[in-house]
Amino acid sequence: MNEITEQYKEKYFKPINEQIADYLRNEILEGKIRPDERMLPVNQLAERYGVSLVTMQKAMVKLTEEGLIVRFPGKGTFVAPVNFKAEAGTMGIFMSALGENIQISPLTSPSHYEILTGIEKYCHDNEFSLKILHKGIRKFDAWSLNSLHISGMIVVTPQESAYNILSEIKASGIPTVSINLHAPEMREKYYCVNADFYNAGKEAVNYLYGKGKRKIAFASCYTMSPDIHPWHIMEGYKAETGKFSLKQRSFIYHEDLRYSPGKSDAALSEIVDFNAVDSIITTNQYEAAAIVKLAETRGLRIPEDISLIGFFDTKETTENNITTFRIPQSEMGYKSAEKLHRVVEGKKCEKCSFVKPKLIIRKTA
Repeated sequence: MNEITEQYKEKYFKPINEQIADYLRNEILEGKIRPDERMLPVNQLAERYGVSLVTMQKAMVKLTEEGLIVRFPGKGTFVAPVNFKAEAGTMGIFMSALGENIQISPLTSPSHYEILTGIEKYCHDNEFSLKILHKGIRKFDAWSLNSLHISGMIVVTPQESAYNILSEIKASGIPTVSINLHAPEMREKYYCVNADFYNAGKEAVNYLYGKGKRKIAFASCYTMSPDIHPWHIMEGYKAETGKFSLKQRSFIYHEDLRYSPGKSDAALSEIVDFNAVDSIITTNQYEAAAIVKLAETRGLRIPEDISLIGFFDTKETTENNITTFRIPQSEMGYKSAEKLHRVVEGKKCEKCSFVKPKLIIRKTA
């Protein structure tokens, strides 16, 4: 008899806030209030159901804790998307190289194409779907992110100008992994998979030293900062030349030419003292090709008079037979998706992991 009485009381004598929560829950689960639908302000809901504001707030808190509704400051309260709790199933990817038509190709952006190929392979192997976001998106907030219905996001090669995007994604609660997040302080905040440019810089010096080179120079057409890969190559160069007690010869053009590779020839011609060096380490394929051209115009033989090591294995490095570091982009894409999967599932993983670039030996060194 007591048990029946308790069941009766539980059904008919619930606190008012729980009764309202039950009613709204049924409305949501039965589809009468649809996902993403905006709900009335809490004071209007309280008036509709004839209860106090405090009682209505308690009911809304309960539904929020269950993940059925979500509040976006300044926008209101909405019925949560179907996968708002970020169940493993869909990964989002954002990279600046993606055009408005959301396409990249091995011709227009080979490195990003390889990264995407690696991510797609992991998604295929592990039954994830992939949602690609184009470069027209410049601002994320909790509302826009959760409306994407993704379980996590991969951000490719974010630099200082895009750090606000990372903070906005983090604030939304969506798990995030970055590829080539270079700044050390950012690596402590966010999960990332990076190419190990620092140790590649050391390996370049080590290789040239083993070939008998003692006047090893570093040359780059980037404005140096920890946010970009050349800075880490330079730090590796400094560490290894210091180990061998070699004089450090750095030729840096303090104007960022990464988006104007055609100007590398003139810039390097202006800053590099070819008479003071026997080998040069550059930071991208355009700089390396420019060094080859400049050496030839000066009657210098490669590699006898000047040895050269570049970075990134592209058309420019293959056509000029340049010794260079190949970045395993596909592996980085795969590992980033793998890491994101672990983060989404709440599994332990290191904050930043590194992938080793491979030195491709050709004529220039």
